[in-house]
Formats: sequence, structure tokens, C-alpha cells
Amino acid sequence: MTRRQDLARGKKIGALSVLLGACSFGLMSPLSKLALGYGWQPVTLTVVQTAISTILLWALVALNRGSFGRPKGIVWLKLSAVGAFGLCGTTMAINLSLQSLTPSLAVVLLFQFVWMTVLADAVLARRRPSRLEIAAALCVWAGTPLASGLLEEGGWSGAADPAGIGFGLLSAVTYSLYLISSGRVEPDMHPFAKSAIMLTGAMPLLLLLHAFALPSGPMDGSLLLWGLALALAGQAVPVVLFNMGIPRIGGAMTAMLGSAELPAAILFSVWLTGDRLSWTIAGGMALITGGILLSQWGAVQGNDETARGAASLEESRCR
Repeated sequence: MTRRQDLARGKKIGALSVLLGACSFGLMSPLSKLALGYGWQPVTLTVVQTAISTILLWALVALNRGSFGRPKGIVWLKLSAVGAFGLCGTTMAINLSLQSLTPSLAVVLLFQFVWMTVLADAVLARRRPSRLEIAAALCVWAGTPLASGLLEEGGWSGAADPAGIGFGLLSAVTYSLYLISSGRVEPDMHPFAKSAIMLTGAMPLLLLLHAFALPSGPMDGSLLLWGLALALAGQAVPVVLFNMGIPRIGGAMTAMLGSAELPAAILFSVWLTGDRLSWTIAGGMALITGGILLSQWGAVQGNDETARGAASLEESRCR
């Protein structure tokens, strides 16, 4: 297998990993809704699921001894910062925005991470976004308010609250920073160890701000079960998949594939909680899916151009 074929195969694996990770994130919303129905508070669930995720990931590291590699202190510091400000920061910002905004409006603000990440990736790579990247981002941008139900009755509730809007946009910024930095900080590190260190770095900040949310007595069995389900769907599995895929495909492509989280969340909600699927929401899902397909077509076109360039160079050398 040539280097070019190896890179193309790596990009396919990376794209699939990120897509599966985004779909796993989408499962977290309906699971959270079911857990809330049992009386648990969102902050309590967040703290418990993060703690369980951290334990699960370190268990994976222990079972795969070659995955750790004794990282230096600066590596711990970098990855802990990504976990604290990226993962933990996004969770806290979106929770604060939900105090005054409807979930649909909060999701629309969070999904501004798509164009933010595409723009940031282009600036860092010192290149202009391609036309297909712009078209794909516009499809996702246009489809998000439709798919999130913002145009449904009551979707704009709380839209005039500046604090809620600010925290919603902050969640987009922190999530964009997470996607960009995950691919650039220690890109060759094993996903198990990288994910475990990220969540370990997020735990102190989360406990400092939300320690009051933990039950004072022994934890109820149902809380641990819901925490385990949310840990697998919302953190352990997607974080590992993202750390596998992002270094292979970059931030811009990750942002496009990551937008699959919203259609996945809607479909899982229809299946698990019986939510209604309107034509408006279905149209938004179609636009987001179209944006994802456009981004992938752009990636294939780029790979074809790279292949033609490599073939031309080889041919010129033979002459």
C-alpha cells in the first residue's frame, strides 16, 4: 500500500469515527430526557456521568498497557486544558443557557460551532475555505433552526435574554476550541490515554463548580445506571471516537460530520421518547444531511486531485 493510499484509508476511518461519535452524542439527549423523568437534576447527571466516564477510560488504559506511554507533565497540562475548557466548558455553558432559553434556541446557538470551526481551521491552515466547505456550512447553518424546532410554536422563547444568548454562543466557542485543539494537541497519542487525561482534567473544575449537585448520602442505583448510560453515549464512546478521527481529517471536516449529532438526536428522540417529527424538522434534517454529503464529496474531490497530482509527478520523474 502506497503512502497516498494509506492516507486516504486513514481519512475514511477518521471520517467514520467522527460520524459515529456524533451519532453517539445524539443519543445523549433522549437518554437525558428519560433520566430527568426519574427526577434527577441535569447538573447531578453531568457530574456523575463525567466521573463514570473517567473511570471507564482509565480502565481501558489499564487493560491496554501500551496505550499510556508515560506522557510528560506538559502533555497532561495541555490535554487537561482541552478537557476543562473544551468539554467541561461546553457542558457548563449550555446548561447555563438552558436556564433562560428553550432547548431549540440553545441548540441553534451551540451549532454555530460549525462555521466557527471551519473559519478557525482555515485561518490556522492559512488557506481560504473552499466553495464546497462554504456551501456545506450554509446547508448546516440553514438546517439547524429548522431541525431544532426553532420555527415551531414557542421556539423563540427567551430569545431576548442577553445572558442566555451569551452562554449559548460561548458553548459554540468552547466546542469549536475542543474540536480544533483535539486534532492539534498530541495527535499521535493513543485515543484511550488521550481521552482519559482530557476527562481527568475536566473533573476538578466540574466538581468545584457543581459539587453541591452530588447526593449527600449513598447514591441511588438508578442514578448510577443512568450515569453509566450517559457516560457511554455522551462522553466515553464519542470522545474516544473523536480523538481517533479528528487528527486524521482536521477541524473543518469534523465540524461538518459533527453536525450529524442533531439529526441523530431527533431520530433517537422519536424512537425512545415518542417525540413528534414535523415536516419542518424533517426538512432541517435533510439540509444538514445534505451539508454532510457535500463536505464528504469535497473531501473525495480533494483526494482525487491529490492522486492526479501524485500521478503526474511520478510520470514526470519517469520521463
